[in-house]
Amino acid sequence: MVLPIAWSEDGSAVYALSEVLRPPRVIRYPLGAGEPDTVSVLPFEDVSSVAASPDLGEFICSVEEASADAWLVEGLDLRSARER
Repeated sequence: MVLPIAWSEDGSAVYALSEVLRPPRVIRYPLGAGEPDTVSVLPFEDVSSVAASPDLGEFICSVEEASADAWLVEGLDLRSARER
C-alpha cells in the first residue's frame, strides 16, 4: 500500500508512505521523469496514518502495536490529589 502524505513545495513530486517494502518508508515520487527516492526508513512496522508539516521538515505518524506496556509511577498518591 502507498499512502500519499504531501506535495513537494514546488509541486514537482509527491511524498508518500510506502508499505510495499518492510519496514515502511517515506518515498519521494517525482512527477514525470525520475526514479522514486527513499527519504526515510521508519523504525516500526504498522503505520496507520501520517501527516507532514507545511514546510515538509517534519512528519508525524500513528503506529498500531499489538503489545502493551505497563508503567509504574512511584510516589503517586491519588487520594491527596483528589483533596485539592
